[in-house]
Amino acid sequence: MIRPDANRWHSTNGATMTEFSPDVALSRRIYRLIFRVLFFEFLLSLIIIAGVGLSVRAGGWFNPSLTMVQSLAATNATRTPRDFQQLTDQIGSMEDLRVGFVAIVDQNNRPLAMTVKDDSLWSDWQAERAEIIDLNSMTTYWNHVASVYEAPMGETGAYRLVVGMPDMAMILTLALSATAMLVSMVVGVLLTIPYVRSTFQRWRDGFKRLHKAMCGFGNGSDPKPLDVGAPDEIGYLMAAFNSMAGQLASRRQALILANEELEHRVEMRTCELRNAMAQLDEMASTDVLTGLSNRRALFVQLEEIFECIPDKALDTHCIMFDLDGFKAVNDTLGHKMGDELLKIAATTLRAHCRQHDIAARLGGDELVLVLKLPNIDRAVEISNRIRMKFEEDVAMLLRDHDISVQPSMSCGVASRIESKAKTPEELLVCADRALYSAKRAGKRRTEIFGSMPPIASSEASAHH
Repeated sequence: MIRPDANRWHSTNGATMTEFSPDVALSRRIYRLIFRVLFFEFLLSLIIIAGVGLSVRAGGWFNPSLTMVQSLAATNATRTPRDFQQLTDQIGSMEDLRVGFVAIVDQNNRPLAMTVKDDSLWSDWQAERAEIIDLNSMTTYWNHVASVYEAPMGETGAYRLVVGMPDMAMILTLALSATAMLVSMVVGVLLTIPYVRSTFQRWRDGFKRLHKAMCGFGNGSDPKPLDVGAPDEIGYLMAAFNSMAGQLASRRQALILANEELEHRVEMRTCELRNAMAQLDEMASTDVLTGLSNRRALFVQLEEIFECIPDKALDTHCIMFDLDGFKAVNDTLGHKMGDELLKIAATTLRAHCRQHDIAARLGGDELVLVLKLPNIDRAVEISNRIRMKFEEDVAMLLRDHDISVQPSMSCGVASRIESKAKTPEELLVCADRALYSAKRAGKRRTEIFGSMPPIASSEASAHH
């Protein structure tokens, strides 16, 4: 199981959630970008327009009109009114001036002679001139991308020469201004493209890293904390993800620890329950006083043996023991000493048992030993050794006690094959009959069941 490291999520490039303002960061960046572009375009256009205008006005590019009108007014100052029409026609036909209209007017702006090529320019001049009060100096004003030049005529200045013509300087200035605006816009866009591209590139890369981290975290892996970087929207999302991932990692770590603790407790409880069940099973199958198998466990193990086919090479032999003089010891020395006799008998049986042999207390002072041996003589030999060892140990136990009858053992041996027993009960009945034969013969001896006819199952059940 992957154990998440919750501590490392709390130090991601030194940035935390409180350092970000997602509501204003993006709008500020967009507004700042737009303002920079517009300001740069406006400044560049202003510089170009001012330079072109000053150059045109100062150098007289495409605008010789003012000088020519002054020259014409001075040259024809002595003209009489009857020659005014000829003068206006002559000026109107001059190609260098590109005249819209030519007029000679009196002080009340009444035309004495005129040549009109542009009616709109002539109408506009008449409308604008009605509002002018000072007529003593030559004036120049803009109207419909045109210039109107006026110069006094005559020695007294009673007449004025008025020439209206398109202003090429203004047209050129406007054309250049439009070109400058277009150029500045293109240059501004070209200059801002890298900035915008880098910004969107960072956003795209940030979203990719954020998506990858979220997918990894969702799949159960432990991804590294994201580098927050600049305090913008992506940085805010990454900081939020780091904060969320840190909290989830902490809770996941706590959950893993709690799960491990729970598994440990469950394992301990299971082990305790297993031990308790083993103890209960042992208590249910073990005699409390002697530590040998009890009657129930004896029959269970015998049933397993009888489920198998008899083996002639290793026949099953049952030796049943009965303590001689046991009642006299109980009556004379008390039940505690009688219990000691049973414990000595049980210890002696266990000492002569192999791992697969069965030693059990059948009830009272009757004990049983089940062994697999090649012949019945070995069973008799083992029973005699057990009997003699028991008598030695009992003599040591009762050496300080005055008792009339020395306790001993009587043994009965029965073979499964020779007795032709079909069930555990029949085998035990055969061994029991041999035991009683030993008791009737004088005790302290071993008798073999073999000369008697087989015992039926009903008789064995009745005997027990």
